[in-house]
Amino acid sequence: MQLPTEFPDFGLTPEQRREAVRGHYYEWPGMDGERGEIWGYSDRFSYCPGETVALHVSSTAPQFSIAVIRDGAAETKVFEGAGLSARWQDTPDQCSVEGCGWEASFEFRVGDDWPSGAYRIALLAEGRDGNPIRSHHLFIVAPQPGRKPGRLLQVAATGTWT
Repeated sequence: MQLPTEFPDFGLTPEQRREAVRGHYYEWPGMDGERGEIWGYSDRFSYCPGETVALHVSSTAPQFSIAVIRDGAAETKVFEGAGLSARWQDTPDQCSVEGCGWEASFEFRVGDDWPSGAYRIALLAEGRDGNPIRSHHLFIVAPQPGRKPGRLLQVAATGTWT
């Protein structure tokens, strides 16, 4: 089944549509204007070892750093980078329906030796007031083919509300 690409506006004004989409959000791009912001998401929810993650970042800061950490009882940093270019990318009012549509800002490769599990991307930049601004994003690394499956299953909530 293919989803429609056009959605009816039900006669709502642009302000009413914006409130209908964003009115229930706990946080959204543009809410911390004076302080500065950094936001990010990956092009997919999960990856296999050896695949490339495209990271889409929007920030009021011109540069950011990244750390990728395997989440769990013992956190393990598996990748980091600094001095990466950033820019503010507008978020459409219908982002929860159509996606943000941001350009990719940075790519990195999932290591062949990264074990399956949940990985947290930690984004860090300098806010307008000189204090750090942060954002986090979760993605899953799938087990390599032929590997015995584990006894635990982690369900990422980011993939259950769309």
